[in-house]
Amino acid sequence: IIEYANRFGLGKKVNIGLPEEKKGFIPLKQDVYYQDIGNLSLGQGKMTITPLQASQILLPIVNNGVLKKPYLIKEVTDFKENIVYKCLETKPIKVISTMTAQDVKKALAAVTSYGTGKNAMPANANMVSAGKTGTAEVGKDLYHAWFTGFYPIDNPRYIITVFIEKGGSASSKAAPAFKEIADEIISKKAN
Repeated sequence: IIEYANRFGLGKKVNIGLPEEKKGFIPLKQDVYYQDIGNLSLGQGKMTITPLQASQILLPIVNNGVLKKPYLIKEVTDFKENIVYKCLETKPIKVISTMTAQDVKKALAAVTSYGTGKNAMPANANMVSAGKTGTAEVGKDLYHAWFTGFYPIDNPRYIITVFIEKGGSASSKAAPAFKEIADEIISKKAN
């Protein structure tokens, strides 16, 4: 679990140019005990990730096992459409097999089709989404609500992560927020 967390870039800054970005925390292998494995596999226990890292986890899933560096701004052009800034692309890294990426993509599609993330499905029937809910307990009856997903499922263009601090249930709070964001992007693209 720790090895794959490191492969996916957890515990390190994503480095997309946000000075306030945090690196999260992944424990060292020697600090993980047998009883910790269950919690770590669910994203709980002695680990923390940021919403940006949650989005980065999906990159190898949508890119057939290849982790490509995300960027905030791909390029900037002037009024004559000359490129004045272009994001430096890094070498892609194969972190999982293509078959594993496809299997995980199918599982994430099931989450939005009939699982806990069905409230994340965009209104446009042609834009099927996939993703994962997460409800993180942070105190007595206090939960952070997470949803991270992508769409369209056949040729993913957008990864969106919703984190609602002390927001309650992920399926009733974060998943609908994902849908709202996706619907807005889809409507802007249509116009």
